[in-house]
Amino acid sequence: TVIGATTAGAGTYTAQVGHYTKIGNKTHAQIYLAWTAHTGTGNMQIGILPFTSKNSTNLYASASIGFLDSVLLTAGYVPLAFVSPNSTSIQIYQLPTGGGTNTAVALDVSGEIMISIDYLAG
Repeated sequence: TVIGATTAGAGTYTAQVGHYTKIGNKTHAQIYLAWTAHTGTGNMQIGILPFTSKNSTNLYASASIGFLDSVLLTAGYVPLAFVSPNSTSIQIYQLPTGGGTNTAVALDVSGEIMISIDYLAG
């Protein structure tokens, strides 16, 4: 699901697909989401992952965004995604192409994303 960090909200999906494989504590997930309406507010997150990520200081897992459409980014920024320790959601951020400080991406009313991630489950 797509959720807002302030208010999770609910979406109307045209595609909502997720698959995972877990071997030991290593989890691989592939996700494809397309939504046409959403009531959530705040920063965009992808949740809920099938397992909580390992609770270990600074153990972040980066995700690969293969496709992102109709999600507003700041001009000259690229998307990035990660899971924090002890979490079940993927955070969506943006980073200036020339380097600098990353910022969260606000939840859009509609959009489309394809994302994959490998992370250690707690």
